[in-house]
This record gives sequence, C-alpha cells and structure tokens, in this order.
Amino acid sequence: MSLGHATQELLPILEHQLFIEARRNEERIALFRFWLTGLYVVLAIAGRLANGSPSIPTIVVLALWCGASLMLHGKLRDENWYPVQLRRAVPIGDALAIVVGAWLASRSAVPVATAGAPVSVDPHAALAANVGLLCAFLVFTGALRLTEESARFSAGLAVAVFALVALLFANLPWLSIVTILAGLATLSFLTRLMVDATRRVIMTEVDRSTMERQIERTRARVAEAQAASAARENVLRIVAHDLRNPLGTLLMSADMLGEPSISDSQRAKFAGIVKKSGANMNRLIQDLLNVARMEQGKLAVEPQPVAPEVLIANAIEAMRPLAAEKSLTLVADLRERRASDSLAESADLAEQSAGADRISAGVGQLNADVVRIGQVFSNLIGNAIKFTPAGGTITLRADAADGKVWFSVTDTGPGMTPEQLDKVFEGFWQAKASDSRGIGLGLTIAKGIVEAHHGTIGVSSEVGVGTRFWFGLPAT
Repeated sequence: MSLGHATQELLPILEHQLFIEARRNEERIALFRFWLTGLYVVLAIAGRLANGSPSIPTIVVLALWCGASLMLHGKLRDENWYPVQLRRAVPIGDALAIVVGAWLASRSAVPVATAGAPVSVDPHAALAANVGLLCAFLVFTGALRLTEESARFSAGLAVAVFALVALLFANLPWLSIVTILAGLATLSFLTRLMVDATRRVIMTEVDRSTMERQIERTRARVAEAQAASAARENVLRIVAHDLRNPLGTLLMSADMLGEPSISDSQRAKFAGIVKKSGANMNRLIQDLLNVARMEQGKLAVEPQPVAPEVLIANAIEAMRPLAAEKSLTLVADLRERRASDSLAESADLAEQSAGADRISAGVGQLNADVVRIGQVFSNLIGNAIKFTPAGGTITLRADAADGKVWFSVTDTGPGMTPEQLDKVFEGFWQAKASDSRGIGLGLTIAKGIVEAHHGTIGVSSEVGVGTRFWFGLPAT
C-alpha cells in the first residue's frame, strides 16, 4: 500500500494508532461472534428438540466456540492486552470451527419437508449457504484488523474453507462452487481496498494532528524568541541607562577625589557618593542575576527555623532609615489568629500607635532563608516607601493560620488600579514608565523567593487608600 506523503517519522505513530484501532475491532468481532454462535446454539437446541437434528456434537462445538469468543472479548477489554499472534490464531480458530461444524452437520443432514410442498430442502445446499456466509464473515473480520497481511490471510482461509466444505461435504455443482468462490474473492478485493482507505484516513488524521503540533511548537519557539529578544532589549536598556548613570557618577566623584584642592568635608562627601553609586550598581547586578537564576530554576534557598518576629524586626531595622528620610512611620504587629479567620480580616487586628514600632510575640515558627526573606521584605517595604507620601504609615503584620505564617506590608499610598495589579509581578514593569527609581525587578524577585519557599504571594489595592502586599510561608 502506498502511503503517499507519509514520512518515516510518522509511520511509528500511524502503526501505533492502527494497532489500537485493530484491538478495538477485535474486541467487537469477539462480541459479535459470541452473539452469532449463541444464536446458533439456541436454534440448534430448538431443532434438536423438534426433529432430533442437529447432533449433540454439533451443539457442543458451537457452545465451545461461543464460550471461547466470550472469554476472548473479556481479555480484549484490557487495553494493554492484544498479542499480535491473534491476527492469525483467531482466523485459524474460526476456520477450524467452520470446518468441524460443517462436517458434523453433514453427518446428520436429512431432507426437511417444506410446509405444504412435496419437495424437500436439500440439506447440502443449506449447509453450503451457511458456510458461505460464515466465510464471508471470516473475510470481513480480516479487513477489520487493519493490515493487508491479515486481510489476505483471512481471505485465503475463507476461500480454502469453502472449497474444502463444498467438495467434501456439500456435494455442490462445480458452477455453484466457482460462483461462490468468485464472490468471496471479490469480497476479499473490496475489503483490501477498505483497509487501504482506512489506513489513508488514519494517516491523514495523524499527519494533520502532527502538523498542528509542529505549528504550535513553532509558535511557541517564536514566542520564546520574541520574549528572549525583549529580555535582551531590557538588559541593554538597563545597561545603557540604569547602570550607566551610577557608573558616571562614580567616575566623576573618583575624579574629584583626585583633586588636591578639595576640602576634607568635600572629600568625605565624594567618597560617600562613590560608595553609594557602587552599592546601587551592585544591587542592580544582583537583581539581574536573581532573575536569571529564577528563570533557570536555580534560585537556591537555605531554610532554617526562625521566629516571624525576628524577620519583622530585621526588616524594621534595615528599612527604618529609608522610611525616616521620607517622614514615614513603620508599624509592626504580630498576632495569632484562628484557622477560620481570613487574611483579609487580619487587616483590622489592632489600632497602631502613631510613630510606634511594636512587635508582639506568639505567632509561632517557620522554616525560611533569613537572608532571602529579608530581601522580600526589603523589596516590598522599599516599594511602599517609594510610593507613600510623606507622613504616611507602612504597617508590617504577621499572622498564623491554616498551617502557615502570613506576612503583609500595607501602605497608605495612592493605591493601584486593577490593570496595574495584573502586571505588578511582571519583570521590568513599573507603575509609571518614566519612573527612574528602579528597574521593575523587585516584586518579580520577591515572588520568585516566596515560591522557592513553597509559599504564595499576592496583592490587593484600592485607589486613594493604599496597597497591601501579602505572602504566606509554611509554618513548622
């Protein structure tokens, strides 16, 4: 059979699909054979009771083949069971059953008088007709196994069986035998065409689905290439702008430090500028490295037992100077809550004293990388400091519920719109495109660190009221 446009790569897929369909067909054939032989058994028993024909051995053979068909159907219901040997064994079994049944039927065949007619039905002709129908069934089942070899093998068996029965048991004229054999040969040719057409249809479907998968993979590769190109453009933008500015400041200050005419106070001022510019450059480089590690799944964390109040205290201590520069108040609160309390309800835990830094113990413990979680707090609090107007408040909370410790950072800033909330954790995204106070990686990094701890992170906000970032980590 010619498969036309099929490629060698698609042939294994085609054969596997054909094998699955052939097993399903074999299961249906076994069920049909069971009902067919079962009907024969019922009719044979009825005939035996009426006129003593057919013989008991004939009924036994039919019953045995009926039971074997039922057992085969039961085995084939297991989708993992279909030995290829069945493609020959089952047709041979069918052929033997036809021959044995015909032989037994011929031994007990007697003329049967038709109602109201003096002429009796020739039992040999009736036997030949039945055998011819069963041989046609044998040809057709070979085609349903969806291979040319099976179709040819079953067709050859059918022709051989009918010729044997017709010559030995049916005693038919030569013309009748040749006519029926020609009919079986024609049926064999048509079923082989059916096999070829079926394989072509399945091949076309496999080819189409494979092409669709290739198109999807191509689209995915194009999307990945576009994303990589966009990432490279972002990196180039960062290097060209965000890294160049502190580098220029650093070089200018270094030049001024080399001037012998500057005073000690000026020298100290320029030294501070050099240090600050270097720290900014290092932070930028570390952010880029962290994002690269997250994209590669290599962001490592080293969890250790730690109390939530320690994490809150470390964050307050690290971020207090930055908050003080903008006249912002940092407030901390830790409360243990019931499992039925929601995270949103914890926003109303207690009134905070203006300007007070307060930490209450009793939340429990968790396993966390202290340095990495400190980085999360730094990014979340730094983001709040950046957008909260002077005189505002930033509240840190920790609550225990549902086997987790939930942290939150809430500010009294301008809040964000729903459109902004959808993009807040995307890399290189900023609420204001013109904002030069960062590169938009802080929240992306915070999300990656929390997820590396098998935790969850989220945000809620209301325009004109403020923004609340929260994350939960598994408790010990």
